Amino acid sequence: MSINKIPFGEFAVNSKIDENDKIAAVYSPIAIRERKIEIIAIQSSNPNSSVNIEKRPLLQIVRKEYKVVARKGDIIKRGFILENKGKGELKIYQVISNLENVSLSYSKVIPAMGKDRIIVEVNTAGLDRSTNIELMLVSNDSKRNLETLKINIRLTN
Repeated sequence: MSINKIPFGEFAVNSKIDENDKIAAVYSPIAIRERKIEIIAIQSSNPNSSVNIEKRPLLQIVRKEYKVVARKGDIIKRGFILENKGKGELKIYQVISNLENVSLSYSKVIPAMGKDRIIVEVNTAGLDRSTNIELMLVSNDSKRNLETLKINIRLTN
């Protein structure tokens, strides 16, 4: 069995918080009591295991990063194309953003040899001059079950 950890605490922490607040957010007694784990997928490393009977998906992402120049108040919309090159259906368990003002739209299942996309919509009104958005994609692809997608936004006047 293999365990892949998603560093949700560090990933979800707002980059505007100063270092002392980040330390308190991770190590405070309240944060310690809130520690949880979430089992997202189970997959055996033994190819003959009954867990692996189904045909395997194979995730390919056409483009993993965008650099965008926009004006404050613009709505930015980008799509990340996901291709399933495998013979089994690809399940998208979760897509997590490091920012709250990001709207995500995506299919939970992509059939074998199929395509779909993650649509990301961002309102730049509340963003700093330079903002990096990171998305963590969690899927059932045994080799690429965690993928990071990025949108780097630079605001002009």
